[in-house]
Amino acid sequence: RGRTPSDRPIRVAIIDDGFEFDHPDLIGSFALAGGDVPLGLDVADWPDSDSDAAASDYDEHGTCLAGVVAARADNDEGIAGICPECEILPIRLFGYQGSGGEDLFVSGSAAAFAITWAVDQGADVIINSWGPPDGSPDNAQYWALPQVVDEAIAYAMTQGRGGKGTPIIWAAGNGGELVAYDGWAADPRVLTVGSVTDGAVKADYSDWGVGLDVVAPSSGGLRGVLTTDRSG
Repeated sequence: RGRTPSDRPIRVAIIDDGFEFDHPDLIGSFALAGGDVPLGLDVADWPDSDSDAAASDYDEHGTCLAGVVAARADNDEGIAGICPECEILPIRLFGYQGSGGEDLFVSGSAAAFAITWAVDQGADVIINSWGPPDGSPDNAQYWALPQVVDEAIAYAMTQGRGGKGTPIIWAAGNGGELVAYDGWAADPRVLTVGSVTDGAVKADYSDWGVGLDVVAPSSGGLRGVLTTDRSG
């Protein structure tokens, strides 16, 4: 029902690019620092950081993911997210830097800071729909998990939610390769999610293998997944 046993909203940290705070289907979905000011973090210019996770002109992915999670059900706009009563803790880890690949990968130190900050802000779950550059089934490269990120995940597992541990979700990747090549998503402490079509067939692009914990519809088949797009 989107609330903790203490009756506060479940807080979902989304680590991604920027977020459109005034999107008509997301108003009221973001955690607040006080008043109407969203509680967020921007580390896209690491080592610089600030509290503004708003989208730049070209940041699109964070807003789309926010809608899947928590688009409001109590309005007449668009869609309803999986948990419309949850609140989003927005973290802008990277900004638009091109069409993908290596340009969108970030430093381990920035990622570790984002995870640790989310835990300290009371995140009940942390979602990461990003990772190292995708290869291909015939040209895969192994990406090891940086030590600082390993330590941040350990911090979430031991200190999050008052010592119960904060679950971390990681997208498996879009290279159609073994998820084992991705030391981030394949870490046994995270919940790794692959993609299927609406007919429960592996999406062509989804990484695969024994490292997957769960799969869910993403695209392909007769229908895709509807979510919030950037306004305009």
